[in-house]
Amino acid sequence: MGKQMLETLVPQWTLVERRLEDLAPAGFVIALNLRNMFPELYHSGFPEEWTETYTKNRYALFDPMLAWIALNTGAVRWSEISMLGREATATRVMTRAAEIGLRFGAMVVVRDERAANRKSFISVARGDRELTDKEIGEVAELFEAVRAEVFASGGLELRELQVLGALASGQTHEEAAENLGVSKGTIKKRLESARVKLAARNGTHAVAVALHRGLVALSGGQKW
Repeated sequence: MGKQMLETLVPQWTLVERRLEDLAPAGFVIALNLRNMFPELYHSGFPEEWTETYTKNRYALFDPMLAWIALNTGAVRWSEISMLGREATATRVMTRAAEIGLRFGAMVVVRDERAANRKSFISVARGDRELTDKEIGEVAELFEAVRAEVFASGGLELRELQVLGALASGQTHEEAAENLGVSKGTIKKRLESARVKLAARNGTHAVAVALHRGLVALSGGQKW
């Protein structure tokens, strides 16, 4: 879902992704517009083994990086993050990450006025060495370019774009609700909010306007 939205909203996404892969050959994660630490848009390029291990072992409860994100903004190397008095559990998370190839990394965390002052972050990883200051600066620039495109979507929130994208792909309200993990009533509410922002006559017109402006794309039935 996240990558498809990035491909739609960020015209140069392929080039951005390629450069991020050069800077972070072990993978990267982008999370935009956090609400209670849950992002509206999330894309992970980390190894699938890490994703499965992280979920299975509930590492989010002990992850020192998530704690840092909650309390700070700016750029930081993983190795510079304090364990916040949870050395044993936090070390277990980082040790397992290193075993899977995520030995070195850095994060950039921002609070963005374009997204109701909510936080977004990018986390990048290497297996061979620390990222240099220059490389972290470039990651920050690429992240800003991504955010600028995503948050320039006519004032629409990401969750509204998700609904428009789902409907543009041919999904019914019921299918969109199931695929996005929300109720049918929530789909209608978000569609109505998007309709007002787009000055559309109705929901169908809102989808058409979003397609015309390039805010969403036809995906041949492919779901967000």
